[in-house]
Amino acid sequence: IGWTRIAKSSSGYYLLLLLALSWTHLRDYAMSRHHGASLLPLANRCCAHATAYSRLWRALATAAVDPASQTAVLQSRGVLQAEGPQVLNFLQGIVTNDVRPLENAGPQQPPVYATILTPKGKFLHDVLIFPHPERPDSVLIDVDRSGAAAALQLLNRYKLRRPITFRDVSSQFRVAACWGAAAQPPGPWWRPDPRRPELGFRGLLPASGPSAEQQGAGSGEEEYRALRYRLGVAEGEAEIPAGQAAPLDYNVDVLRGVSYSKGCYVGQERNSFTHYRGVIRRRLMPVRLEPLEQASSDSAAGPPSLACGAEVVDAASGRSVGQLRGTAGATESGSSGARWGIAYLQLAAALPAAEGRVDLRVAAAAAVGGEAGQAGEGVEKSAGTGAAAGPAEAGGSGVWRVVPVRPEWWPAEWGREEEAGRAGGSS
Repeated sequence: IGWTRIAKSSSGYYLLLLLALSWTHLRDYAMSRHHGASLLPLANRCCAHATAYSRLWRALATAAVDPASQTAVLQSRGVLQAEGPQVLNFLQGIVTNDVRPLENAGPQQPPVYATILTPKGKFLHDVLIFPHPERPDSVLIDVDRSGAAAALQLLNRYKLRRPITFRDVSSQFRVAACWGAAAQPPGPWWRPDPRRPELGFRGLLPASGPSAEQQGAGSGEEEYRALRYRLGVAEGEAEIPAGQAAPLDYNVDVLRGVSYSKGCYVGQERNSFTHYRGVIRRRLMPVRLEPLEQASSDSAAGPPSLACGAEVVDAASGRSVGQLRGTAGATESGSSGARWGIAYLQLAAALPAAEGRVDLRVAAAAAVGGEAGQAGEGVEKSAGTGAAAGPAEAGGSGVWRVVPVRPEWWPAEWGREEEAGRAGGSS
């Protein structure tokens, strides 16, 4: 019997509640006999704990079967736990955002989105910091799974002798997302995603509970990735290259990941300089990728995805104007193989291309030899660098048209800062 059927039936709902309550009650009863404590406070805590878990299970089942909402477990994300009375003060000097809202956080306090930078202001890790729902002196840090070990090592190095412990608890928690027109917070372990309302809710689910797959969710991480790409939101160290990217080029500030009033943090000087200078010539953008030749009829899977690092070039001049930073594997229905991606582009080329005045291309065949690097804002490189996962034959010549899309949430002045500066100087 699946978790969905159990959780949605009234008898199954109370059965789950009874099981959770009984287990917790027996455990705490044994502890109380040892320490001579009263059973009444323990019973109250047991009831609250069991009720929270039952709400989580039942709500996940509802979200999974609601056609207007989608739920996915994000296997690409891991979880770190930081515990200690000074943990928020410590993180305040490490991450780019203000973590003070997490002090005495309420049940629906959104997590804090932030990045960890090098001393020179280059991106290292993107994180969402959650208050721990059961431990008042702890926070849970949602981080790229591939970079979790490096983040753990970095935090331990920075803490010096502070009474803070960091550990990887990815085996105890699963990162999940719930989004869609009818998406509601499915339970106490879910919080609104602070970056964009369209991203819905972010959850850190106990691994001991039922997974989204067990609940019958029809979505996977690929659908969530496609949603992020349509919005132009990068996540993880493959999409935002660690040690190379400037965070403001990837729109981290407007996605509520940077505070300019909190005070000093590692890498703050360079970040603030870029912000107050007011001119950013290259940014991450959503792109629509259109294969210029149809896939062969015997290719059931259709065109493959291009990996991070494939160069985007101006079709007329052959000049490199940026890099592809990711593509969603799900092909748009009825779009002849078109799909969504994100690309780090020069705005001088990308904005005219978004209006149809410039033709941009990306070639799978030319993108060999490892991921293309970038230094700060620069993307000027020789042709032939970068990496692509898909073979060229999947799209005929392997050439795709790249159509940038200016997101609705972008400030109107983005891409026009230099024009505004010249106009102000001449007046």
